[in-house]
Amino acid sequence: MCNPSPARKDQGGVTLIETLIALLLVSGGLLALVQMQMLGLRTATSATLRDHAVLLAGEMLERIRNNPPAIETDDYVVAFNELPDAGTRHGDDVRAWKTAIASSLAGGEGAIGRTGRLYTITVRWDESWDTDLDDGLAVVELRTEL
Repeated sequence: MCNPSPARKDQGGVTLIETLIALLLVSGGLLALVQMQMLGLRTATSATLRDHAVLLAGEMLERIRNNPPAIETDDYVVAFNELPDAGTRHGDDVRAWKTAIASSLAGGEGAIGRTGRLYTITVRWDESWDTDLDDGLAVVELRTEL
């Protein structure tokens, strides 16, 4: 019978510890990859929503430009949670725009303000899942002079 050498006897369990350390390092790396993937997904989702909000604001700007008599008046001015009367061109434009915002952006709302010839079109929506926002609302504003 062969007796195990003393050096071999002292190394019992070293391979197991090395394996556990390697497993911890690999697990940490995989966790970092998952976190990066989640951040990328959250950023891409936010960018898509902002892109859509910009398109909706631009759509409303075109509706205002296509109704020249209303440019000099406050016909298109509307606050959040406010709907103009239906049956007029500007009222129908704003109602259709607000409906599109509400249906395509979670908690989405729109408002239009006017100071002189400067129009401010604002679209906001709920992004409470984004921890970078203080109040959970993302906002896009489009300002233009007509």
